[in-house]
Amino acid sequence: MSLYLILEKLVKAQGKVFHIRCLFLGLIIMVEKIPPHNHCHMCMKAIPVGEKLCSDECQQRYSNLSRKRRYIWLFLWAIIIGSIIVLMLVQTP
Repeated sequence: MSLYLILEKLVKAQGKVFHIRCLFLGLIIMVEKIPPHNHCHMCMKAIPVGEKLCSDECQQRYSNLSRKRRYIWLFLWAIIIGSIIVLMLVQTP
């Protein structure tokens, strides 16, 4: 069993959130505590739990991206439905 797995089991047994980084050059092991957090959906910065975006700028970028995605989906559905209609009309004797 590797040293990393032993440390991981030890940390899980204590019920705390830890990030374990193992650097096996000279067997240096660093264990540091990371508080609970989420990441911004746009810029990936660490933000408090329960929030989705970190700033007004990210909120604006997210709304623009959502609008673009919605238009792309509408366009794709229009192409699919149009293609089905064309195929039905072509196959009709």
